[in-house]
Amino acid sequence: MPQFLIVYNQLTGEVDLREYGDDARDEALERRFALELEHRLDPHIEVVLLGARSEAVLHRTHARYFKTVRELVDSA
Repeated sequence: MPQFLIVYNQLTGEVDLREYGDDARDEALERRFALELEHRLDPHIEVVLLGARSEAVLHRTHARYFKTVRELVDSA
């Protein structure tokens, strides 16, 4: 299952998304740890690594990273 590395800025809503294939799981974890270290002093930056069958599934299951608050409220 692909892994998706997300760096999410809570203040701006900016999302940096990178997909890693099945054969790059270790690389994804190493990058996640490096980014967590890089952003450790900024409480508004979230670094997460999630597994999903596709980016479309990820957008449905973790919509808060991809939709505005208004869009989330309207979809509820």
